[in-house]
Amino acid sequence: MDDEEVIEYYHRGVVFHLVGFPIAMPLDMEMIRPGEGEVIAAKRLLERVIDRYGRFFDVALADAIYTEAPFYNLCLKHHKHVISVLKGEQRVLLQDAQGVFSLMKPKVWKEGRSQIRAWDAEGFTTAEGIEVPLRVLYTEETVTKRHRKITNGAKRRRSTIGGG
Repeated sequence: MDDEEVIEYYHRGVVFHLVGFPIAMPLDMEMIRPGEGEVIAAKRLLERVIDRYGRFFDVALADAIYTEAPFYNLCLKHHKHVISVLKGEQRVLLQDAQGVFSLMKPKVWKEGRSQIRAWDAEGFTTAEGIEVPLRVLYTEETVTKRHRKITNGAKRRRSTIGGG
């Protein structure tokens, strides 16, 4: 039975959600066609969503795969801002930002048990093909947690209190 061939069927697609509500509200979806990538399908979806719902949003929030010129420039053409994750694939832009941030003091604040450090700079032009200078924000969050350590002596004391 281990050598039995199994055929699996699945669908791949991209979904456009409005966020900022108690639950994300899906507006539309686009299937990824055979042989194409996610970003191509997302661009078709974005065009359709802008035509139908463009007045409902000003910013497209996207994963790192969308940090590329065709997607950014499509958003800019329709007067939409883009926020996306920056990862190693955008190495030159990431290195430029890290170089600038190494010369800056971060803004620091606390929220509950977290300490947040943030670096923010504008004017990056090293993202190939993107028609406007970019702003890069980098944050680090440190969460302080307390842990109780029980020593052997504490365990002995606890066991004799209840035992009598």
